Amino acid sequence: MNRLVKLLESPRAPLVILLLALLLTASSLWVGYFADDYQHHALLSPDMPFPKSHDGSLFGLFSFIDGDPARNLLLRDYSLLAWWSYDGFKFVFWRPVTEITHWIDHRLWHHHPVFMHVQNLLWYAALCWLVSRLFRRQSSTPLAAGAALLAFALDSSHGFGVGWISSRNAIVAATFGMISLLTYMQWHDSFVRSASGQGATGKPGRQRKFHVISLITLALSLLSAEAGISTAAYLGAFALVLDKRGALKGVMGLIPHMLVTLAWWATYKHLGFGATNADAYYIDPAHSPLLFIAKLIERLPVMLASQFGLIPAEVYGFAGKPVPVYVTLCALYVAFVLYLMRNTLRQHATSRFWLLGSLFALLPVATALPADRNLLFVSVGGAILVGELFQEWIKRPAVINIKQRLSSVVIAAFLSIHMIISPLLLPVMAYSPRIWTQHMQLEATRLPAIDDLEHKTLLLAGAPLPAALGMVVTRYAEELPLPARVWTLSTEQLPKTNTLTITRSSESDVTVAADGGFVNGTETALRNPERNPFHVGEKVQFSGMTLEISQLDAQGKPLSIVLHFVQPPTNDTLILQWRKDHYEVLPLPAAVGDTQTLQW
Repeated sequence: MNRLVKLLESPRAPLVILLLALLLTASSLWVGYFADDYQHHALLSPDMPFPKSHDGSLFGLFSFIDGDPARNLLLRDYSLLAWWSYDGFKFVFWRPVTEITHWIDHRLWHHHPVFMHVQNLLWYAALCWLVSRLFRRQSSTPLAAGAALLAFALDSSHGFGVGWISSRNAIVAATFGMISLLTYMQWHDSFVRSASGQGATGKPGRQRKFHVISLITLALSLLSAEAGISTAAYLGAFALVLDKRGALKGVMGLIPHMLVTLAWWATYKHLGFGATNADAYYIDPAHSPLLFIAKLIERLPVMLASQFGLIPAEVYGFAGKPVPVYVTLCALYVAFVLYLMRNTLRQHATSRFWLLGSLFALLPVATALPADRNLLFVSVGGAILVGELFQEWIKRPAVINIKQRLSSVVIAAFLSIHMIISPLLLPVMAYSPRIWTQHMQLEATRLPAIDDLEHKTLLLAGAPLPAALGMVVTRYAEELPLPARVWTLSTEQLPKTNTLTITRSSESDVTVAADGGFVNGTETALRNPERNPFHVGEKVQFSGMTLEISQLDAQGKPLSIVLHFVQPPTNDTLILQWRKDHYEVLPLPAAVGDTQTLQW
């Protein structure tokens, strides 16, 4: 323990911890592509197979579904958009700075994702170095700063975000955000010294440049990811708690930063970016303020419990009906952690600043479904609180009674989560996107041998939803042949006892009936039937086919759909039913009245 303390107090601690962080996250180099990475590969290819969104983004890498009817039609033809998706469903984000970093990747090593992971690691290393500078500047002792950096850099909750290429936007935004915060503090200290007559180091112009750099890097943070607004959270907390001019003057001094943030937000909205009718993933507070407040009450304790514990924030999305119980347990745990930290919060204004900044930083990320990769900004403040608690525990006086002994053991157990267990889990979490690839059954993007596949139309039945939505871009990145069209009829979310009946109802019409109903489970993320109900006669356009909802059940879920083909379907239209680990290829019923029954 003495050796650890000496290391954490030494000037070389940041370098040692940074190298250790790179070593523990190096497992990400073997992850390859995951999820959105395949779409980025296609969009940055000269002969991409599907249309780019025509918005204010540079390459459309984060413009997933923009609501354009013509583009939606082509996305449905490639199974990138399910037929039951709500017409008003919109999922587009403005991240031009991050897009440039991906463009560089694909410009230099288009078919070598290992180098793209290297760029992720370099951004993470830069972030950790900047955080170490901030901790040394705003902590009670060098020991607390060193312990905090250890807790931050080796936090297992960062592993997934480092290991997923497409999640780079959060790391880039946090990196620029920390530069903005650090340079603002440097400008503030110089300004206060000059105003008080104590003098300032360097020329006045040299000091003003820190203010300009802070504004520029704030803008770059916002243009890297929406999470960049958390930079303003820490700036606001600094003004309220640590600004030597007082809270009011501190807030007034942030007016230029407020104007930058407002200009970004106004431009963001003017260009049409954001999420609409996508409440399962993102809630726009301006569009649904009451829903956001309700979810905020649930999500805050969940995310804080993840920050100070080991249970991933993603558990919230899988909790289902026990959500109130889970949220309550998280709130009790957070209250317990804050109780452990009561002394450092009482004694050190810097600790109160980091706690307030961390809480403020939770607000923007609470718009999204809780996920550990969204807690990067939050963990900056959380880590320093852990470091301060470690310093308090190490420097505690000799234990003289049972109560103090028990308290010491409890604190040691809590600290072991962040300084022992979490670092041991970091390599696993950095490699976890690869594990998720298997869990999400992305092997269902593999198709059986089909003659003349390029001229075939495939009707997918029972395929895993992630594989169905990502089939074309995955096969494109792996340089596999692409079918002419891929239309997803249903996914694995059909009830296990369900039967799918496909009937040739006329020369040009095919009726598909699901006795358990369509749109179940996670499929409702693309359209919530309660919020945006289906209607009999509702039509969805494809290239060469119109899908019409012909029957609903008592709950408003589609029971039957009719495929109206422009030209009578031929042998070039095939049914592919997913059978746990392979597709079964079935012909479309040929004669009027013929039926094909698919059992689960």
